[in-house]
Amino acid sequence: MIGKKFTKINLGGKERTFWFGLGFMGRLIKGTNSTWETIREDIAKDPILMIPEMMYHSMYYAYEREGKEIDFTKFDIIDWIDQGGVEAAKAIELFSLAYRESEESGLPVEDKKKARNKVRPVKKETSKAK
Repeated sequence: MIGKKFTKINLGGKERTFWFGLGFMGRLIKGTNSTWETIREDIAKDPILMIPEMMYHSMYYAYEREGKEIDFTKFDIIDWIDQGGVEAAKAIELFSLAYRESEESGLPVEDKKKARNKVRPVKKETSKAK
């Protein structure tokens, strides 16, 4: 199930809630010693490190919002992924999709199309013979 700012995903044998938005991004940026300007680059550069980190901060934020006691660590999330096999791979895929959709949910429809179809043209070099 994917909402605009949250998703529920099976991970570690349980359905878990992951929240997105400013609260999540603030936790992620602070927790990774990143900045607003570099966070996307950090995610693209090192997804193996960043995706579990993102899942941790997203789930932590969900627990905070729901007033639940935090009963997991970053290492638990990594262990659930390591031990989860196909279920964990699907969880990562669903989380990544929900994260991208949450980023695009505040964009006007035209900007969403641009964000999805952003292709940079290749410049052709032309040489002039003298």
